Amino acid sequence: MREKPMLLKLYETLDCLGALSQENQGYLSNLRKGYEGERSVDELFERLTCPHLYLADRLLETNRQTFQLDSVLITGKGVFLYEIKNYGSVKSFMKKQEKKRNTSSD
Repeated sequence: MREKPMLLKLYETLDCLGALSQENQGYLSNLRKGYEGERSVDELFERLTCPHLYLADRLLETNRQTFQLDSVLITGKGVFLYEIKNYGSVKSFMKKQEKKRNTSSD
């Protein structure tokens, strides 16, 4: 299960204390929408019945560079990376990359 991001928790706490400007309240709204969109996609992939491995919200580092993957779905047909966006009532997720590997020996 995906955890609520620390930045979202921080902004929600500051909001409860009445310490957010109008601009930061807009940012908090965007953080909430993003988290809700990611959870919606998590729920969708959790219902898959085919054999798969689903990884959500992975923070990776390479060459001293850190990056975050929203969702990774691994099936017998390939590895699929998804960047998830939540535009209000319309939720979309885009497959970023597909890498197939032939495992049969010819």
